[in-house]
Amino acid sequence: MSKFKQFLTSTLALVSIELPIKATLFLTTILLIRLIPPIQYGQYTSLLALATLIISLGGGIQVVMIRRCAVQQSFDLQWGYILLSLKFQCFILMLAAIIGFFFIKDVFSWAGLILYCIGVSGFTILCVGHQAIKRLRTYAFIGIARNLLVILIIIMLSNFVVLRAVNIFYIIGLISIGFLVVFLSMYSSKVQKELNIELLPIIKENISLIVYYAFIGAYTQVDIALVSYFLPSEQVAIYGVGLRYYFVSLLLLPPIVNAIRIHTSMDGFEGNAKKQLDFLNNWFRHAIPAIVLFGIVSFYLSPLVLGFLNGPEYSESIRVFRYMLIGSMAMYIFCPIVSLLITNNRYSALILLAILSTLFKSLSFWFYLSFSTDLAFVGLVFSISIIFYNLFSFCQYRYFLAKESFV
Repeated sequence: MSKFKQFLTSTLALVSIELPIKATLFLTTILLIRLIPPIQYGQYTSLLALATLIISLGGGIQVVMIRRCAVQQSFDLQWGYILLSLKFQCFILMLAAIIGFFFIKDVFSWAGLILYCIGVSGFTILCVGHQAIKRLRTYAFIGIARNLLVILIIIMLSNFVVLRAVNIFYIIGLISIGFLVVFLSMYSSKVQKELNIELLPIIKENISLIVYYAFIGAYTQVDIALVSYFLPSEQVAIYGVGLRYYFVSLLLLPPIVNAIRIHTSMDGFEGNAKKQLDFLNNWFRHAIPAIVLFGIVSFYLSPLVLGFLNGPEYSESIRVFRYMLIGSMAMYIFCPIVSLLITNNRYSALILLAILSTLFKSLSFWFYLSFSTDLAFVGLVFSISIIFYNLFSFCQYRYFLAKESFV
């Protein structure tokens, strides 16, 4: 079996494990859309963007740790890198919490947001760590159990109170922290030798990657910030629902990207242009037909399926989502590029990519929303910014190969 076929096999196995996890996430999304009043859902969308931005500040170190974890054979070393990533993330979030308390008047909402950030980011590190060390059944159990518990509590609470945005952050945050504490205590007892892995040298070595992921956090959330600035909460809610459906369409992207990160971190990829181009050509040849088919089916089925699920209140969000599908397809098609840039240590190119993409997205949304409030075409502007990001990353990679005389 060829290396690429082995990669496809491992990726399909990971995706098949992801499917029930993502199904429960999709159910959670639908429940929140149906149970939270539109104004509250608009606030939930804005707060979620802020939470995602805060979490992304530690995204770079997570990628570094997972890549190191994937090439280790010793469980003690694997767990050491996972634990170090958790500690770094907690440090970043505590710093954000302290700064926020000086500027934000609603302490209860801010505390819920920070609780959510700690729980979700820690839970994500735990899950991705299980992927890296090939404990896939445990990973599936953690994800499904957490999501089902969230669904159960949301349904129970909705029978007694009107759910507010901040309630959701407390629910998800506390449940995620509970799972995190259980598995931390369980695995810590299995560690035979405490390892002294120094974080500072790792940060210095990978500072460019950490900066890149911080900018990408801003890139992914700037549209919500501008939509919230220009439009009332009810329209923010409609855009937010369309955006949730966009993220649902990307639910299989994280396991694919994680599989690519692990595959391209193996020995022999760095500096090997032939191996990289063979992998990329194989990816395009196998992935593009499936992705285009996925996009066409989703485009035609979305009015029927999503119209039934979200009800008439958010019917306009389906038009937003259909335009966003273009961006979704671009994300799947070009998803190996950033991993290959990381493999080749092209961190300056990644930072330039993140900065220019953030500027392009910001200016596009600002310009359009200054003249129009048609939410469907906001979805198109969103997809154009996604295409810009992916095409520019591809051009950066081709430029790197040409500069190094690889092609």
